[in-house]
Amino acid sequence: QGSVPVLDLQTNTFLIYPNPSKGSFVIESNKKIDEITIFNAPGKTVLNIDTPALKNNVDLSGFDNSFYYVSIKQNSQTITKQIIIRESK
Repeated sequence: QGSVPVLDLQTNTFLIYPNPSKGSFVIESNKKIDEITIFNAPGKTVLNIDTPALKNNVDLSGFDNSFYYVSIKQNSQTITKQIIIRESK
């Protein structure tokens, strides 16, 4: 019988908080992040961070209340998560 490969979930882990957000949120990782790109719902890039740190403060306060996609490139893998912006007006 063949063996089943085990995925090490600690390899590429990151947090996005708070979610939902009022516009400002943090993207934090325990490993080096190569690039962060944030897209709006139609897929247009609204922010790109080419040299991110392990902890990144992001501010989308001037953008519409909506959901956005946070695409994180890390160790030649790209993982996309959703963030909801609900700015109180």
